[in-house]
Amino acid sequence: MGRNRGFSLLELLIALGILTVAFAALAQLSAAAMKADRHNRHKTAALHLAQEKLEILKGIPFDELTSEWEGPLTLETFSVSFDRETTVNKDPQRRLAEVTVRVYWSYPSGGPSRFRVELSTRLAA
Repeated sequence: MGRNRGFSLLELLIALGILTVAFAALAQLSAAAMKADRHNRHKTAALHLAQEKLEILKGIPFDELTSEWEGPLTLETFSVSFDRETTVNKDPQRRLAEVTVRVYWSYPSGGPSRFRVELSTRLAA
């Protein structure tokens, strides 16, 4: 009697099960990567907004530097809005100001309530 060559139904079902598990894991990994990419793009935009504000403040006279809150700020390419907080702590005797710019954002789909980036510098009169 000769042996049949080929796959049995059981072998085929086992292979199909392994492929299903592999594709499910790949789909989850892909979703996580897309979420991380979105967060990193928003973080980069927030850092840009903070750096932009610091550059603007460098051109303002020392006596006119003040703390402020701006928002919501929207960028055309993003589906979230950003809020920007500027804190100025002046030392009038040394004519030095410590400036901190914080940019906040949150996602409309839920998750953690707010994210934040922060940049600080010192400005001399």
